[in-house]
Amino acid sequence: MSARLLIVVVLLVGLLRSSALASSASKTFKGTPEQIFAAAEQALRENSRVLSVEPNQKQLKIEFKGPRTSGLEQYSAFSGDASVSVVPNTLNKCILTISVNDVHLPPAGDPRSVRPEPAFSISTASEKSFANSVFRRVRHILGQ
Repeated sequence: MSARLLIVVVLLVGLLRSSALASSASKTFKGTPEQIFAAAEQALRENSRVLSVEPNQKQLKIEFKGPRTSGLEQYSAFSGDASVSVVPNTLNKCILTISVNDVHLPPAGDPRSVRPEPAFSISTASEKSFANSVFRRVRHILGQ
């Protein structure tokens, strides 16, 4: 099996496994759904890891993507979504939920490339860190 084919196989296995391992975090903010949605969109646009932001106003959902690079050193795929929902039986409170999928695979020559589990623990920490940074920025934008 050639090195390129091995990279593709490991990448596909990693992406399939990581789709089930995406991190999700939620935080409650004071404000209307539209205010929380606008703050989340601004926070994502200002984040250096985010390259594209696609808001869906009707569903109060934002899809975002980060860098996708491939090469001999590493492969990285970053994507996710942010959604806003109203807290039941409350006035002026909404839940912002951020789901992040951040895949890092080790270098092709690395013996761990066949078993990329350590890379997933790094990705999980990165996902939580990203979600928390967005929450902090939203809180700042909303003045909370």
